[in-house]
Amino acid sequence: MSRDPFPARFDGKGYGDLKRAVADAVIAVVEPLRGRYAELMVDPGFLEQVLAEGAERVRPIARLTLGRVKKLMGLSRA
Repeated sequence: MSRDPFPARFDGKGYGDLKRAVADAVIAVVEPLRGRYAELMVDPGFLEQVLAEGAERVRPIARLTLGRVKKLMGLSRA
């Protein structure tokens, strides 16, 4: 994807050229995401497992953080 200055790139061109360039830029960003999504959705069970393991790992950190927030807000005595 080119990083040319916008005015120089479209100087003397019409709105259709701008729309095509924007569409191409959006497709260039979204296409890899769509591909990865398709790969992950082949095995939804694997994705669920990864999410569950991640949640289990961060739960203690989240519990501590929430406890600190409650204490700072005066919602807990602990």
